Amino acid sequence: MAYRAMPHNATKFSPAEVMFGRNITLPADLSRPPPPDATDAEDDPALYPAWLRERLRDLHEEVRRNMTTAQCRAKDHYDAAGTFNPVQEGQEVWLYAPRRRVGRNPKLECPWEGPYRVERAINDVVMEIRPLFETVSRRRARNKIVHADRLAPRRAIPALSRQIPRQQQS
Repeated sequence: MAYRAMPHNATKFSPAEVMFGRNITLPADLSRPPPPDATDAEDDPALYPAWLRERLRDLHEEVRRNMTTAQCRAKDHYDAAGTFNPVQEGQEVWLYAPRRRVGRNPKLECPWEGPYRVERAINDVVMEIRPLFETVSRRRARNKIVHADRLAPRRAIPALSRQIPRQQQS
């Protein structure tokens, strides 16, 4: 009962108010006198159906506006956290293609294949890729059409010999 009486964050109205056109009476409300703002249409049985129809129409329009605002706010919040990592044609990439092998622990398997080169962008998020290095098994391999979310840019690893200083012999 408390859930139905609480206003929702998105609609700004309680579910009971949206359904019945008024707030429901809670047990705590019985100890207080009723508010003096009740209209004559609420009390008159002949005018009540027309009043309720008008009240629900106005209430539902307001709920729709509030829901649209809440949806836009949620979309902006979601989009702010998202990242779009576009890949360009000619860029070297890795392909995420996890597969299960019988008798092997998938946690220890590398889910990345490649490297590949992006041949062309079919649209913003669909790419055609081909293996970067031609091997015997890949010579007959055709280009793959994959979603950009499965691609990661290939970065060059600096040579370790340049990073580790050599000790001089004494």
